[in-house]
Amino acid sequence: MQEWEQQPDEGASAFAAAQTYFAMGRQRSQRRVAEQCQHSLSIVQRWAKRHRWMERARAYDTYCGQQRAAKLRQQHEVAAQETARKWQERMADECEAEWQTAHALTSKANEMLARPLEEARWTWRDAVAMLREAARMAHEAAEAATEAAAVAAEQSGELTVRVEYVGETLDEEHTATGADT
Repeated sequence: MQEWEQQPDEGASAFAAAQTYFAMGRQRSQRRVAEQCQHSLSIVQRWAKRHRWMERARAYDTYCGQQRAAKLRQQHEVAAQETARKWQERMADECEAEWQTAHALTSKANEMLARPLEEARWTWRDAVAMLREAARMAHEAAEAATEAAAVAAEQSGELTVRVEYVGETLDEEHTATGADT
């Protein structure tokens, strides 16, 4: 049983008032609970003391903070995965374009080499330079594709949610990273 749930010795009216108190967050006030629940202030104060509302409210705040941190962590992870997926696609497209360019250069260099020197305005040096550039581009495209595949799963971040209570701040912070679960 969680502290903010109905306690064994807590009646339905007292628990309804406690829930109202817990839900008020930073604006918690026994007077406001009395007004909203239409009970006398003295009854609300008695319930608050007997059923440890302040302590239970802190536990509730901590729980809510942890839930928010988990939700934000999940949203962050989804966003990071989506970003990684987009960049992986872009990198794959870029690698493919470089690969195709390298093959086009190789084809052009091979065409140049197939013609006699007298018919063309190029030199052997031009064909060799083109082949070298094609090989370099093909190598870089393949290397970049390999790196992109290795990096795609390494997306992570850190997110901190600070839980505050009425009039005070909890000393501990709830920190969530992609590695924490």
